[in-house]
Amino acid sequence: MKLAVRRGPTPMQRTFLRALLVVSLVAGAALIGGRYGDTLGRLGRVAGRAQTADQTERFRDVLAVVSDELAEEPNLEDAIYKGAIPGMLSRLDPHSAFYDPEQFERLREEQQGSYAGVGMQIREFRGDTIVDFPFPETPAFRAGVKPGDVIRTIDGISTEGYGVDEVARDVRGPEGTTVRLGLERGAATELELDLQRDSIPRPTIPLAFLLRPGIAYVKITSFGETTGAELDNALDRLGETRLNGLVLDLRDNHGGLLTAGVHVAGRFLPEGSTVVSHSGLHSPKRSYQAQFGSMGSAFPMTVLVNCRSASASEIVAGALQDHDRALVVGSNTFGKGLVQSVYPTPSNTAVVLTTARYYTPSGRLIQRDYDGLAADDYFADPCAADFEPSHSDARLTDGGRTVYGGGGVTPDVAIALAPDDLFLRQLSAARSFERYAQTLDLSQLTPEWRPTEQDVSGLLAFAALEGIAAEPEVLERDMAEVRRRLRMHAMTAAFDVDAGARASAEDDPQIHDAAAKLNIAAALLEQRKNGAVASNRPR
Repeated sequence: MKLAVRRGPTPMQRTFLRALLVVSLVAGAALIGGRYGDTLGRLGRVAGRAQTADQTERFRDVLAVVSDELAEEPNLEDAIYKGAIPGMLSRLDPHSAFYDPEQFERLREEQQGSYAGVGMQIREFRGDTIVDFPFPETPAFRAGVKPGDVIRTIDGISTEGYGVDEVARDVRGPEGTTVRLGLERGAATELELDLQRDSIPRPTIPLAFLLRPGIAYVKITSFGETTGAELDNALDRLGETRLNGLVLDLRDNHGGLLTAGVHVAGRFLPEGSTVVSHSGLHSPKRSYQAQFGSMGSAFPMTVLVNCRSASASEIVAGALQDHDRALVVGSNTFGKGLVQSVYPTPSNTAVVLTTARYYTPSGRLIQRDYDGLAADDYFADPCAADFEPSHSDARLTDGGRTVYGGGGVTPDVAIALAPDDLFLRQLSAARSFERYAQTLDLSQLTPEWRPTEQDVSGLLAFAALEGIAAEPEVLERDMAEVRRRLRMHAMTAAFDVDAGARASAEDDPQIHDAAAKLNIAAALLEQRKNGAVASNRPR
């Protein structure tokens, strides 16, 4: 589902954040795709076996009363799996959670980097489930599915009354099987397509290209099992040994596998450099070091982050900042310093339990305080306009610069956010960019295309017909962003979502600002070269 653009998360975004932020997983103890934990018996150590047995007996007594005395036949499975267990875990911390079979399967897919389906992202729009876009080189893309197509039937069954999750559930299925989709395109066109489900790869590095000769840009959207190999391949394609600078974009990256974060950070640090350490009541302290070290000469780096950069993203940003290897730019990160392990439970469900806290090389715990905060407030706070991160714990980088814990990773240099006012949010909510892009002569567009004045005027007139308009001063302020979004959606409609994402990045002022700060990052490297910065100073 596509997330609405706004400063604070919507309820849908909060659910999405909760689902992703819990998966900073400990290698060997809870690696998705390998082992998911030792045994359920380990959980008994949290409170001690005797105390656990006593509390279990109390729960059984209450459950027996409910079963014997309730006015109607109780659904005990719902009471336990949707009530008692999630309620218990929610009292522990914001990131411990219970996953039902569907959620657990999605978690595994997220970390493995693929799933079986037809390859399209869907969303709700004005009461219908529509195609946001098909992924390139997938069954949906090859069959000609277009952004904006309304999914009316699945295998002949109407989707009326279905939510997005129900549509997604029915479209997915075992690899090699066939699903028939009934689509509505525009006011008059109806299509029946038979699509054979296939394994759909989900790369965690969708963009890696040269902003200009010698200056590379790499976007990491999450940290999964394939991220390390994807990064190695991307840097090889970009000519790593010939680079003069790199912008590493971790904005909106909610995290993922701890080991993947260690690989990414370690890829740019001298071999043996500490990347992160973690410890907990029943988790002995463990430190992770760069295994291979940087390849060739160390080029300047900026790491671009925002309020939705969390977990493994913060591990990478914190390690590169603490070792003065990169300049962190953007806005304050989410502030998640807790590590989760995944324990399978009966009926293909799982408990995701916080088992440790992690610390950056300088000793920072970047976890935000959550005591007394409602879950909605906790997840919404980092993106609130008035949010002030805590700087309760001051530490020093290798070169003696002051950095802070207790409230995420604070950037070395703040970069202004792109406009996101009411006018832009209305255009996004109405899908004005996507819908107007479909009216263009897409066959005439090239990857270098940019909207003309006539194109922009047409978009504004299109939006005005639906009551979306702005004062002249707002239009002037937003014009660059309007052009960027229109170009992105036109490229998506004319080519594919990857072309749209690249077009958006090429015109993104934050990315260009991050590239402009590479001279400051170069000064940090010069200090290291001159001996002013020690890469592994004892703590």
